[in-house]
Amino acid sequence: MDALAVALLAVQKILLFSIVIVVAAFVWHLLRRPRNLPPGPRGYPLVGSNLSFGDRPDRWLMGIAKQYGPVVSVYMGPKLTIVLNDVDSVRDAFLKQGDVFSERPSSGLIDIVSKVILGYVPPIEHGVIGSSGLLWKEQRKFALGKLREFGMGKVSLETKIKEEISVLLMEIKTKSSEPFDIQELVTTSVSNVICSIVFGNRYEYGEKQLDDLMRALNALFVLFEVTGLLNYAPWLRHIPGFRGQAAEVKRYFEVIHGVLKQQIAAHLLDYDESNIRDFIDVYIKEMHSEHSKGRHQSTTFNMEELLFVVWDLFAAGTETTSTTTRWAMLFMLKYPDVCKKVQAEIDDVIGRGRMPCMADKTKMPYTEATIMEIQRLGTIVPLGVPHSTSEKVEFRGFSIPAHTQVIANQTAVMLDQTYFPNPEKLSPERYLDENGNITKIDALIPFSIGRRVCLGEALAKMELFLLFTSILQNFNLELPGGVTEPSLDGIFGITWMPKANKIRFCMR
Repeated sequence: MDALAVALLAVQKILLFSIVIVVAAFVWHLLRRPRNLPPGPRGYPLVGSNLSFGDRPDRWLMGIAKQYGPVVSVYMGPKLTIVLNDVDSVRDAFLKQGDVFSERPSSGLIDIVSKVILGYVPPIEHGVIGSSGLLWKEQRKFALGKLREFGMGKVSLETKIKEEISVLLMEIKTKSSEPFDIQELVTTSVSNVICSIVFGNRYEYGEKQLDDLMRALNALFVLFEVTGLLNYAPWLRHIPGFRGQAAEVKRYFEVIHGVLKQQIAAHLLDYDESNIRDFIDVYIKEMHSEHSKGRHQSTTFNMEELLFVVWDLFAAGTETTSTTTRWAMLFMLKYPDVCKKVQAEIDDVIGRGRMPCMADKTKMPYTEATIMEIQRLGTIVPLGVPHSTSEKVEFRGFSIPAHTQVIANQTAVMLDQTYFPNPEKLSPERYLDENGNITKIDALIPFSIGRRVCLGEALAKMELFLLFTSILQNFNLELPGGVTEPSLDGIFGITWMPKANKIRFCMR
């Protein structure tokens, strides 16, 4: 047999082996589907339905709900996922059966982050956002309690927020002669609030360390996209095409990790139990207390956990509020009549001689309704943060296995025509009764609901009101010359963030 024949035979064997593997994987994919699941597309071996998602997985999932019903099962990569596409199913799961639906699933990208912090991939997730069980309960209870002690939702923190907004307004004024993208300024302002709580210090605008942090954070919120294959098939990080994404996650997180370690190290050096300054100090105090009780091995309060918790607070306390504010500016340009009504209410209630304060909010129903509508139409966290079942559960006549990922499709909820007629239009009036007072709509759940409701909801609401009213009190918004419509295009990641837009802020 000549060399060519040998080569052809080898190729045939490889092809035959490949076909057998693909067929076996496909048959296994079909047979492994548990019985009595919610209906949904079967997808393909290894990649599930990911090839169908396109640029807006939330919109695609919303679309298939019209065919299969509000509770849908899909495979994201090889991971079975239940998607809830209306507020009733979300409430049934996260409120009525919250004891079963409040775990967190594992994530390949979180494993990369964990390896940066710990040097290895741990058997369980850590921190407040990504953990489950006793660790989550202890860390969340502690974090929420201490954030409240540091003023979350109170006048003391309002003063700090207003100080940061004053600096922001001055920075905007220096640029008011030309259009610019407000992302960097507003992200710095919001970040400084959470930094003052967690680190006990703020950053100056343009400071290199902060610029590096913001660049890394923005990149990670895109790379950590909920439906991304690396979340569900981490072995893909060894494959060309995915290897670069995994390397980027590692590189950007190393930037953030370096700053967090530096902050914690500085606190350890000058820690004084009689002078607790910020969240890191109070966490160190709790660690010392646990160790003094002899709980060195059993406590969940340790240096590694501190890094995860600080990362959670910093990331969650920065990105969503700054992104919401950026969408607010674009929607005000898109809907100038709404903007004028908000400014008229600001002028009537607050005037121009002082800054807005939280006490003004109850007297400004149209402004509050506008912020609510911005959160709805912006849908800042389109697929929320994934949940997981702690055990097998019967849900709406279906059987959902233990440790199944569950996602609330916030986009589908916020665009539900049952609750929001003409849902693609910004309409603050939908939240106002015949007397002009605020009326709640159950489907408006921008901070999620249940046991996993956003830890920083009170802080975010305070920041959004003060930022939004302060900017519109001082500036009219204009598009650059030659531009007739603001771009509402976005980037889909953990958040739905607007692409760069230049806006001219003109002094009123």
